[in-house]
Amino acid sequence: MALISNTDVYADMIEKGATKKEAAWVALGSTAAMFSVDRFAHLGEIFYDDLTAESIK
Repeated sequence: MALISNTDVYADMIEKGATKKEAAWVALGSTAAMFSVDRFAHLGEIFYDDLTAESIK
């Protein structure tokens, strides 16, 4: 999900006048942040319940 939504972030930044390098860093940082929240805070399970152990049983 992070990769899909951050391609939009990248495109929007380019459209608003950011350089490709700036847009890439922002998209990469946002992807890493989303991954970290999903992985370590387990908040992604709110949205993707089919990934939890209980739903696999």
